[in-house]
Amino acid sequence: MILHYRLSNNLQDNDFSLMLKNLVEKILGKEYLDRAHPHALRHSRAIHLLDAGMNIMLLKNFLGHSNISNTLIYLKYSNKDLYDAIDKANNKEVL
Repeated sequence: MILHYRLSNNLQDNDFSLMLKNLVEKILGKEYLDRAHPHALRHSRAIHLLDAGMNIMLLKNFLGHSNISNTLIYLKYSNKDLYDAIDKANNKEVL
């Protein structure tokens, strides 16, 4: 979607980076400007896909990684297993 927007509006890399920085500054404040780069969106999307239940091998292919170890890094940022374990524990019947 971002690439389509960029191409349809004839934006260059610098234009998009500036737009992203302006948006981050508006929403989060100046202290987060050092994190405002397009690659952060890629990382965020990968974590959201894992949290939504995407298989790690599918994520590997989606991201275009040739080595699974590059994809496994995202598992340490995903909270899906933690939330699933808490939900499972909370839904057990008490005997």
